[in-house]
Amino acid sequence: MKRPFFILMVFIVSVLSTSVMAQAEKQKDVPKKEGDGTKKDKGNHIDWFKKFRRDFLTEKVQMSPKEADAFFPLYDELSDKKFKLHWEVAEKMKKVWDENKATEEDYNAVLDAKEDALMKEAALEKEYNQKFRKILSAKKMFRLKMAEDEFSRGLMRRPERGDKDKKDSVPDRERHFRPGRAPVQEGGNN
Repeated sequence: MKRPFFILMVFIVSVLSTSVMAQAEKQKDVPKKEGDGTKKDKGNHIDWFKKFRRDFLTEKVQMSPKEADAFFPLYDELSDKKFKLHWEVAEKMKKVWDENKATEEDYNAVLDAKEDALMKEAALEKEYNQKFRKILSAKKMFRLKMAEDEFSRGLMRRPERGDKDKKDSVPDRERHFRPGRAPVQEGGNN
């Protein structure tokens, strides 16, 4: 039960941290347009995030421009559907955050909603993976899964926390996927 919860949390963090990621990355790449905090203004950051994710995945998976142009509209569609599922669960979770007002029925409703969302997400993944396989080879699909994990880990990592001298110590605690090479093994000769 811990693994699905962890996967759900990683996904939620990666989806919901679009604005955090936009601010944490190089500010020169973020649109400089003055905004008033409206949905239109937030759309600039979401568009920037999607471009950043597209560039990252395209490079890691080694997609051709033709593959990327066919793949990413479907990928963004899947991401939007998964975000909507998790947003609905988050809205239900808000109702039970005040433990003094929540009933046993409220908690059961949230747990059921989370389970349903995970099942729907798995069905969406299966459906879209079949579509992706018509665009990408099995090797590139494997690279995609590895790159998605690396991207999510990168979103969760916050270099401004902890020891400033260890900003770039990521290779010590994580083994990054490198296209064209096998993942680095502990004590290996790679």
